[in-house]
Amino acid sequence: MPLKPPAIPQILTDKDWQKNKGLVAKIVGKTGIGDAMKKMAQAYAAVDWKLMDIAVSSPQGKAKTRESLQKTFDNAVAEFKSKVEGKLRKEIIAVREAAKKTAAEWEKNKAIPKKSTDHVKEVSKAADFFMVACNANSVGSAIKKDFDDNVKGIEKREEIMAGLSNKLKKYCGEIVKGLKGGVKTKEDFNGKFWSENIRGVGTTLPVLAPDLGLVAEHKQWREFASEGFKPKTDEEVADRLKKMLPVTKNIIAKLK
Repeated sequence: MPLKPPAIPQILTDKDWQKNKGLVAKIVGKTGIGDAMKKMAQAYAAVDWKLMDIAVSSPQGKAKTRESLQKTFDNAVAEFKSKVEGKLRKEIIAVREAAKKTAAEWEKNKAIPKKSTDHVKEVSKAADFFMVACNANSVGSAIKKDFDDNVKGIEKREEIMAGLSNKLKKYCGEIVKGLKGGVKTKEDFNGKFWSENIRGVGTTLPVLAPDLGLVAEHKQWREFASEGFKPKTDEEVADRLKKMLPVTKNIIAKLK
């Protein structure tokens, strides 16, 4: 499952803080909370969250290998340790501590409305939750799960491709028998040779062709698997086999 970056809670933004700390609290003096929130926002913006999204930052198609996924995962972990653990969480802690200190001071000051003091306490609590949302158990675990899911995807694809490859080898083996003399008449050709083996290659080759470098052969084979390619007379059989021979050889060469 793709990584969903933890969003900064609205209560931890400087804009929200300036709105909710109250007029009397503003008169009391600087608390450092607003500045801490700004630094936290800057640290958050500096994080390359897309880099930590394995599904987004990893190569696609056949370029998505175990090796490329591992490199993507290593880069994601490095970004997390450097930008999230190394910087963002420290700034979140700074917000929390500034809010805790302010709440303790304002509780002693009868001139500060209880509403303002309660809000500061909520800021501290929200910072604590946000810090947890950005820790290794939250973000780090999501990155690892995303990586594991992508590896499983590769394994599943490899399993499917291996199964198709085995089928393609089987069909090609039967076609070779026909090319070597097993197919002589139109009945030979239009029977199992065409309906199972030629058409079998036609169904397995499309998926394998890009990875095996057989796109051109696949294009040619579509003609072989069409009804129009079937010989109408015994005399046409040799010509059909001759046309198939080089294409079949190319496919077999790539399957070894």
